[in-house]
Amino acid sequence: MQYAAQKFYIIRGVDRGATKDGVKFWRFKYNRKKQGIYDKLIPALSGFVDETGVNFTDVQKGVDVIINVVDNVTPAGAKYRDVSSIQCARTQNALHEDPVQIQKWIDDKTTWKDVFKPKMAPNITSVQYLELAAQGNAPYWDDADPQNKMWIFPNNPELQAKANTRDRDNSSSEEDDYDEDNVPAMNKFANIEQITKADVGVNRDNSIDVSSSLKTQTSKASIEELDDLPF
Repeated sequence: MQYAAQKFYIIRGVDRGATKDGVKFWRFKYNRKKQGIYDKLIPALSGFVDETGVNFTDVQKGVDVIINVVDNVTPAGAKYRDVSSIQCARTQNALHEDPVQIQKWIDDKTTWKDVFKPKMAPNITSVQYLELAAQGNAPYWDDADPQNKMWIFPNNPELQAKANTRDRDNSSSEEDDYDEDNVPAMNKFANIEQITKADVGVNRDNSIDVSSSLKTQTSKASIEELDDLPF
C-alpha cells in the first residue's frame, strides 16, 4: 500500500520551563531502528526505578526528565530539532511545591485527542480531508503572498473556490467562532452617541476635548459593511 498508519507515542506531563501552561502532551514517532525518542527514554526511566524503587510518575518522589535537543538536517537538506539524549535528574522532586496545584494538574481532564485534532479545511470534513490527502491532494493554507492569502485545494478548483469565497456576513467560509453577543461592549460596532466618557477614559495627553462639537448623525455600522480578513 502507498499509505499506511504511523505509530506514535504520546506522553502527558508538565514542562518545568513553562509550568504556567499547565498539562502538556509530547508526541513522537516510533523508530523501527530502535534509535528514536522512546528508545532513549525507557532506559533512563528504568534506571531510575531500579535505583530507587519508586514509580517515576510519583507526584511527591518522582523524577524530572532532562531532554537534550540539537539541530539536525535531513538527507534532503531540511532542518529540524532532534533529541540527542534523555536522562533523569539526579534528585527526586515533587511535581509542584503547592499541593493544590498538583491536584489541579491531576484533575485536568484534557486528553491528547483534545490537542492533536484531525486536520481540517473549509467546507469539508476530516474524513474528506484524509481522502484528499490519500490522493496526494491535501489542502493547505498558502500565505506566501501577503496580498493574496488563500486556501489551496490541488486538482480541486471547485472546492478551492468555495473555500475562498466569503459568505453573506463578509467573513471567510472558515469558522472563526465569532459571537457578537459575547464580545465586550467596546469591541462591538456602535454609534458615537452610544459611547460615554466612562467608556473612553481620561486622556492624559496634551489634547483638546472635541466630543462636544462632534455631530452624531452617523449610520449604524454592520458586519456586512466591514472588509474583514479571514485570518
